[in-house]
Amino acid sequence: MATPESTIEIGRRILQEREQLANTCQEIFRNTIEILGDKGTIRGIAPLKFRSLTCTVNSTEPPIAVRLYVGGANLARASSVRISVEGINEVLCVERKVKKGKEIFSGKIQPNVYPRYSRNLDLREASGYLAAIKQLTKELS
Repeated sequence: MATPESTIEIGRRILQEREQLANTCQEIFRNTIEILGDKGTIRGIAPLKFRSLTCTVNSTEPPIAVRLYVGGANLARASSVRISVEGINEVLCVERKVKKGKEIFSGKIQPNVYPRYSRNLDLREASGYLAAIKQLTKELS
């Protein structure tokens, strides 16, 4: 009979997963800001400006449209980035919060059907979006 995992070890594993998720969200955020800074265009009218990029990834058939956008024209002050991939009816929202001089990153998935509802991002999904951003960076360079 297998012995049950210690509650302490479960807590330790959960904290490690949260830290990995925060690091992955930070990398997604920074890479997206970098892409938008290089290739993004400013749209909207004065109080509602945003920076966006829509591109088609042609690595295999069929081509997939990827949309990146951030509210506001000043990328240094951006508090969140959004990523939408054609065929997936969800939008990834990665948020940056500054508390006591420290940046905290988190991610949420918002369905296109009910945008008011969201759920927390898990590590597997975050890794998939990070791989997509890296692929996009490679194709755009």
